[in-house]
Amino acid sequence: MYEWAKSFGDDPSYPDFDALSYLEGDPDILHCDGNKLCFIAPVMNGKRYVLTHDEVDATEREMLTRFFGEDYRHYFETLPCDWKAFDRAERAIAYRGGSGYAYSIWGYTAQR
Repeated sequence: MYEWAKSFGDDPSYPDFDALSYLEGDPDILHCDGNKLCFIAPVMNGKRYVLTHDEVDATEREMLTRFFGEDYRHYFETLPCDWKAFDRAERAIAYRGGSGYAYSIWGYTAQR
């Protein structure tokens, strides 16, 4: 995260540096068993980093890992692109990939 923050001209070693400010605005959102977790997933030097506003549990980690894997369609299905569908889903990801205004909604279908 240090190098990524520096790419924006920020200095992470500065005492007032606020890493959570990167999650303001329209972050991507993971919905898991009633909890919502904001995240961003920047790529630096060909490696993806998933940064969240809070710690993740094992299921949330599994969802994020599978979502960014090559075979994510084995675990996720597209849902209607509206917040009602997102809120009704027990486990889902609202993803806009850090740009644009519209989210795609992905329901997590993996077995528990």
